[in-house]
Amino acid sequence: MIPYNRKLEIFEKVFYKPNINNPKLFSEKVITRVLKDEDPRYSLYGKKLYVPYFLANRIPKGLKFPRRLKIKYKINPSDFKDMPEKFYLKSSFGSKWNKLVNLNYDNISEICNTFNNALHTIVDAQGYKAGHLENCLIFEEYIPSAVKFEFHCFGDTIFCHYSEGLTAETWSSNFFNENHEKLDAGIISFSYKITNEVISNIIKYKHRPITYNPKKPKKWIQLLNVAKKLAYGFDYVRIDLFLSNDDIYFNEITPYHWGGLFSISSLEWDKKLGDLWPFSLPTYQGEYL
Repeated sequence: MIPYNRKLEIFEKVFYKPNINNPKLFSEKVITRVLKDEDPRYSLYGKKLYVPYFLANRIPKGLKFPRRLKIKYKINPSDFKDMPEKFYLKSSFGSKWNKLVNLNYDNISEICNTFNNALHTIVDAQGYKAGHLENCLIFEEYIPSAVKFEFHCFGDTIFCHYSEGLTAETWSSNFFNENHEKLDAGIISFSYKITNEVISNIIKYKHRPITYNPKKPKKWIQLLNVAKKLAYGFDYVRIDLFLSNDDIYFNEITPYHWGGLFSISSLEWDKKLGDLWPFSLPTYQGEYL
């Protein structure tokens, strides 16, 4: 994880010098939100532990949540004895610390040591360590054949992005509009390990579209409607959903896409997306229902 106090330095080194006092571009607004937002409700919607309760009174019809099997503040091999063959182990925040556990193949003692050691070092996108109650590990139901959808919601305008790995450290993506039409806009993201090779690949692949054309799912309209309803109160937010067969599952709410460290494929689209976002702080300005 890149330290919070180095994010502006890294952003300037890899991309450009953002105007955090008067941001206009989409990428500029996200990094500014990361650096300046002081939303007291972030712990409710940005932490996996609490987000189901944040959404409890406005869950769209048909939306499911993966079943929570167990919540622990420290894990040991005995915690795994009553678990199903496959399940997810997740930290309350920090996307790096999500693991699909397979009891038939994984070394459980090693998993325990890795997660226990990491738990007290994990920070969120703004560099804060969790308080004791938030700093936990969640055992979560495995959803088979699940396809992930990441929806970027700008009020009534919504885009979905599909990603593709370019190298071990970089990913490209394309935006699709609400008609599921592929746009000449995308995002390039990179791992938290910054090297000259990573920077070179970001420049090299910045304008490269994904090489496949995902099929429009039968539940596309329902996915869009769920994402829009969950985005209530945010002028911009990313809503992640899973589709498994015909069932829609909640994954997460992400106000700080990729921790603010990414690039839009063209200046034209960075401006278009920025223009769709009437930037304001704090991040969430709706009622807590």
